Amino acid sequence: MASRRRQQSESGFYHVFQRGVCHFDIFEDDQDRAFYLKRLVDYTKELGIEVHAWCLMGNHTHLLLRAKLKALSAAMRKLGSVYARYFNRRHERTGPLFEGRFGSVCVETEDQFLSTIRYIHRNPVHHEKQTLTGNYPWSSYSEFVSCSPEICHLDLALSLFGGTEGFVSFHKAERDSEQYRERFLDIDTVGPMRDNEARWRADFALADAGFEVSISQIGTLSHNLRDEAIAYVKQVVGCPLRQLQRLSALAYGVIRRAIKLNLTQMECLPTPQFKCLSTLQLQ
Repeated sequence: MASRRRQQSESGFYHVFQRGVCHFDIFEDDQDRAFYLKRLVDYTKELGIEVHAWCLMGNHTHLLLRAKLKALSAAMRKLGSVYARYFNRRHERTGPLFEGRFGSVCVETEDQFLSTIRYIHRNPVHHEKQTLTGNYPWSSYSEFVSCSPEICHLDLALSLFGGTEGFVSFHKAERDSEQYRERFLDIDTVGPMRDNEARWRADFALADAGFEVSISQIGTLSHNLRDEAIAYVKQVVGCPLRQLQRLSALAYGVIRRAIKLNLTQMECLPTPQFKCLSTLQLQ
């Protein structure tokens, strides 16, 4: 079956993610991570791509890149191929390392840009219970805090955050903080989208709201929490019910009842006035 055409970002910004096959680790030690980062820097420079945030986890990676679509595809294809050959050779394994093609979500607004950076940097908090002190060595968080760009382009993000103090306070803001909710709502409600994008938007929303499960694991929650989570995803991400059914593997009737019971009780989230990244003066 032919692959679907990748969506092109009008702003040129993409949240790029890649995961190990069957959720297996793609990094065994720091030598593996250093090799991956070195190749990331090489190929992005070679193809004129800007890195605006990054994080390496045990079994997946997150990148915020500014690139032309053709260059993005070429860089990620080259990076994935070279790294997989290196990893298999070094660790004496065979077969695919990554779970299909890399995923990407277009980042079109200022709020999406800032929220994606926060999501990327908070991955160690969600997955490894790390604290946001800058001690996690395999993300760009420390580059921002120290204002010492090694891999990232920092100027645009820091200008939007209002400097390092704004960057740190935004990353540490609680989910129910009024300032955080009004200015930095993570995901705007959007129209119809492909399952892949909807899945990642839903996972993004659930993690930041403190549910600590992905959309595919939502059925493992207690019934009350499950229903709250379903209604929350519906309200924030805007998935149709049938799409929620596919993503969660729950019965259609369960989803419909959860939304009917909870949406009337939930406080309506504010709608931010999004500013398009394509209209910003980028450096």
